[in-house]
Amino acid sequence: MERDFYKIKKYFISLLGERWVSDNTKDTMYYNRDLWPREIIASKFGVFKNKPDLILWPKNEEEIVNIIKIANEHKLNIIPFGAGSGVCGATLPLSQGHNIIVDTKRMNKILNVDYQSLILNVEAGAIGYPLEIQLNNKGFTIGHFPSSIYCSTVGGWLASRSAGQESSRYGKIEDMVVSLRVITGHGEIIDTSEIVSSEISGDLNQLFIGSEGTLGIICSAGLSINYLPKFKTYSSFIFKNIEQGLSAIREMMQNDVGGSVIRLYDELDSYIALGHTKEKKEGLFKKYVENLNGDFSDIFLKRILSFPQLLNSLSQLITQGCLLIVLHTGNESEFVKYCQVKSHKIAEKYSGKNMGEEPAKKWERNRYSISYKQSKIFYAGGFVDTMEVATTWDKVAELYHEVKRVIQDKAFLMAHFSHAYQDGCSIYFTFAAKANNYNDAIKRYERIWKNILDVVLGLKATISHHHGIGVSKLEHLRKQLGEGTELFKILKRAFDPNNIMNKGKFFSE
Repeated sequence: MERDFYKIKKYFISLLGERWVSDNTKDTMYYNRDLWPREIIASKFGVFKNKPDLILWPKNEEEIVNIIKIANEHKLNIIPFGAGSGVCGATLPLSQGHNIIVDTKRMNKILNVDYQSLILNVEAGAIGYPLEIQLNNKGFTIGHFPSSIYCSTVGGWLASRSAGQESSRYGKIEDMVVSLRVITGHGEIIDTSEIVSSEISGDLNQLFIGSEGTLGIICSAGLSINYLPKFKTYSSFIFKNIEQGLSAIREMMQNDVGGSVIRLYDELDSYIALGHTKEKKEGLFKKYVENLNGDFSDIFLKRILSFPQLLNSLSQLITQGCLLIVLHTGNESEFVKYCQVKSHKIAEKYSGKNMGEEPAKKWERNRYSISYKQSKIFYAGGFVDTMEVATTWDKVAELYHEVKRVIQDKAFLMAHFSHAYQDGCSIYFTFAAKANNYNDAIKRYERIWKNILDVVLGLKATISHHHGIGVSKLEHLRKQLGEGTELFKILKRAFDPNNIMNKGKFFSE
């Protein structure tokens, strides 16, 4: 068997060149996971269960077609890989056979920009931030600003059905797609720009967006772009509780004045965002959280990880309230100003206190930095993760409080509300807990996830807004979709009949 695989490796070398095929230990350890915190825990404790057999770096569609041809002939498992910034385990090598990572980052060129039709054609391996800067320099923007923009690819955005921080204005990635070029697990190149969409045929792009590499490899995309906004306003408010803040957001969105960015933080997250002043009361709470808005010292981390229920309870003593930030952008100064004034009136209606521009400007300066602080929690003997769920306005507050109730004795928890729309919004939870050893950490981690997702399903909310499914949410996705899973199996048989694409994900065997 190993002799046969050695021959397969030689096939790939002859196809791509020796530099672009690797099975060395350093590479296989790096590509054994994405940024799923469960696997970060495993790596921290020296557990590497899912190393791939080979990593390939193709440069074009022709090479990918040939890779898939070889994979079908030898029953290999192909795992598309962008930049590895996903947090749900979608790139985990799970097949009992040979697992082949196909990293698309060499395919990173802008193919064309149609400035009249406002369509960008770009290869899937392009990293978000350099791509956005190139467009900005010409006066345009994609409008897609995920927190991972420095280290995520266009293909990754599409595969996970991602959302950016300004989705309330521009929509999620699926709303920006004009066309796709995909190489299916059958080896067929599908160019959706050549297929006329109609009420009968529907939008074929949506079959592949969010499929997480289980139907094929997304090679390039046509994305709609926008003129770079010329005007921007910053607003911030403090509400006594999240219910008042949510009511304000809902009314702003339903009156079309919600802004490009609209984010409401719960009491604890607001405390971190705003910082605390010397006028705040001294005492037990300050003793435990005096470093919350600093650099997360080891002492602080050990406190929150060791006593989650205590800190969750003490957080109720915060009197600072809930922070809402709103950024309005546009190319018409009078309209942008009108939206800001209207949103101020709505905030006042719900007793929002005007905090001026600075909190919103502070958020913008640090909009991509929060993820880089999470590593300190792992080093301090714990783990941290985020969970983004979504529901309609009538259930948002209930969902938030129910999640807090079931988690308060298991993990330190805080949340913010973002990605708001007319009918509802997303809740973005951050939780941290202690990890005494590998088995204890995994047990705690999985219990927290199960408890939260059980609440989400119980309230008929959605288990994922923009991080995708991967391995992390697969069992709960089965429960949420029910008989709807059969639709995916039909697509799988059509596009990947030999089941070579990302086995073990999205109901594939």
